[in-house]
Amino acid sequence: MKNKKLLRADSISIGKSNDLGNWLVKILLSIIAVVSLYYLLVRGFPFLIMSEEIYGPYYFSRIVWIWPHVLGGIIAMALGPFQFIKKIRIEYLRFHRISGYLYLIGLLISAVTLIPLITTSSSNLEIDIGLGLGGFFWFVTAVYGFIAIKNGKVEQHREWMFRSYMITLAFVVFRIVVDAFSYYQVTNEAEIITIAAWTSWTLPCCITEMVIQGRKITK
Repeated sequence: MKNKKLLRADSISIGKSNDLGNWLVKILLSIIAVVSLYYLLVRGFPFLIMSEEIYGPYYFSRIVWIWPHVLGGIIAMALGPFQFIKKIRIEYLRFHRISGYLYLIGLLISAVTLIPLITTSSSNLEIDIGLGLGGFFWFVTAVYGFIAIKNGKVEQHREWMFRSYMITLAFVVFRIVVDAFSYYQVTNEAEIITIAAWTSWTLPCCITEMVIQGRKITK
């Protein structure tokens, strides 16, 4: 009898822990969604206009690569959230699949065009490596997610696509770091860009793993 009570108490405790964890995840994702939407509208969509006034002389001279890079990133960022809405996944499976393929296409375009942007960049090596690795892991996580679902491994598919989408938000994190460090004049511009290049994808990766592994240990 005593053991049954303990088991019942444990199950209640775990249930409360899961509820708390789910709420924390929802709050975190809501904050991320609001901030991402803001940067997408203010800093993302304007770059779809091919104008030297918007891009500046340096980036406008490389518009042939940077415009598809921006377009692909915006497509991936805009479609990504719909992949994680349970109601859409269950009731509108066709939409989920089509938007998923479009997400992968946008990601592929953005990731591939990052290569010539880096190789023709005038930035220092630390920045180029940081951005390059971010693009590489962005691509790899999406490929792993695609392979997982093709092999019928739904849970692994969700986890890898969650990782992939969080790295999609590298643009948002990059701008936040640059804006915040520049506003408070923490250091010089070159170091700020270097910090942003590495933080933009490592921070989302760390948060993602905390969420994924945290939910597993509270089950």
